Amino acid sequence: MAGANHIASTFMVLSGLAEDEDIGTYGTYTEMKANEVKDLLTPWCSGKTQKRDMEFIMMSPVATMMKGEPVQYYLYVHDFARPKDKKHHKSDDDAEGNVFAQGGILGGVPSNKESDELFTAIVHATTLMSQNGKVWTKKVWDQVSNSTSDGYPTLNKFGYRNPVFCAFRHNKKIYGFTLVEENGSSQYNVFNKSYKPKGVEKNRGKRRERMVIMTTGQFAQAFRTSTVTGLDPMRFASNGAHEWHNISEVTVASLKKIVTDCGGSFDYDE
Repeated sequence: MAGANHIASTFMVLSGLAEDEDIGTYGTYTEMKANEVKDLLTPWCSGKTQKRDMEFIMMSPVATMMKGEPVQYYLYVHDFARPKDKKHHKSDDDAEGNVFAQGGILGGVPSNKESDELFTAIVHATTLMSQNGKVWTKKVWDQVSNSTSDGYPTLNKFGYRNPVFCAFRHNKKIYGFTLVEENGSSQYNVFNKSYKPKGVEKNRGKRRERMVIMTTGQFAQAFRTSTVTGLDPMRFASNGAHEWHNISEVTVASLKKIVTDCGGSFDYDE
C-alpha cells in the first residue's frame, strides 16, 4: 500500500449519517484542512471555562486499503455541531451542503457530568471502534447506553476496526490515551466484505492488521505529544496521555487513574 508511513494532511470529520440496505447506518464525513480542524478544536480545548469538562473527543488513523491512499485521521466523536455554535451548526432539516447539520447525533457530551458517565461512555466508544468498527453517538447512547453495540453506526462503508485515540476534559485539563492493539489481539483485519469498491487492495484482510500495527505507533506518539498538525490546541496535562495496547486496559478505573495520577480528584460537588 502506497504511503503507509505517511498520513494525509486533511482530516475526515463526522458530519452526518447515511443508510445502506446491506450495510446499515454508517458515518458520512466532511474533509477538512488542518487549520479548519484547529479552529473547531480551539473552543473545546480552552482552559478558561469548565463548561466543556467531562466531555471527550475520539479519532482514529484509518487505512482504507485503497490503492495509493495514505492513512487519514477520522475524527468521529466531537462536539462541533452544538446548536449554540452558529458558525458551524444549522438545523437538522437543513442538511444540504451544511457542515455538521445533524447535530443531534454528535458530541462526546454525556448527560450527567456529575457522575462516571463520561468514563463509561469512553470505554464503550473505544470498544465499539476496536471490536466492531462502530462510532459512538450521543443519540444512540441515550437510547441503549453501553448495553449493546446494536444501533450504533459503522465508521464508514468499509467497516474496518481501527486504533483509538481519545482526549477528554476534567477540571479544565485535558487527558487522553492511544490504543493500538497488538498482533493477535486486534481485529484490524476484519471488515465489511460486501463492500468492494474499485481500487481496493487485494488480500487486504491478510495485510491490513500487520500494516496498521507497524505504522500506527508513530501516529499514536504524535497524538500523545501534541505534535499532530491540526490538533495544536489539544495540550495534555503533564503525563496525562497514556499508551495502551489491549482493549482490556481501557476501563473506568484506568481512565480515572490517569486523572488522579496527575493530581486530579473526583469530588463532583467541588
